[in-house]
Amino acid sequence: MDLLRLKPSAFAAKLDMKPQTLNGFTGPKQSGVTLKTIQKILAVFPRVNSHWLITGEGEPLAPLQSPEAVAQLAREQLLVSPDQHFTIAQEAATPYSSTLLTCQQELEQSRSRIKELEDIIADKQLIIDLLRDKQQGAS
Repeated sequence: MDLLRLKPSAFAAKLDMKPQTLNGFTGPKQSGVTLKTIQKILAVFPRVNSHWLITGEGEPLAPLQSPEAVAQLAREQLLVSPDQHFTIAQEAATPYSSTLLTCQQELEQSRSRIKELEDIIADKQLIIDLLRDKQQGAS
């Protein structure tokens, strides 16, 4: 609920259940969540990672896969004003900080790999040039 920025009552309403029912899942006595409830959560909140929801392992939200999905999330989180200009909300960035860090690390690894490949290409080109020179000298 925190990740989706919803109060328990709003979360329950979106799932068409009573807040007391939701409290039974999250409160001190914690009754088991039914498959039907899990299916409802995944239908209403498609970005929720089903593996995380069931096991508690992995990232709670699946990554956005398309520009349309990013735009939809921005509209839902009210990060886009009615005139279609983005507004930056400090609190909105918090759930994505781990994703941002992961992307930055992957970008740095990719840049490093590109540098390695450029070095390999330069070495191969040098070998080709040397072999050409040797072949032309032999003829």
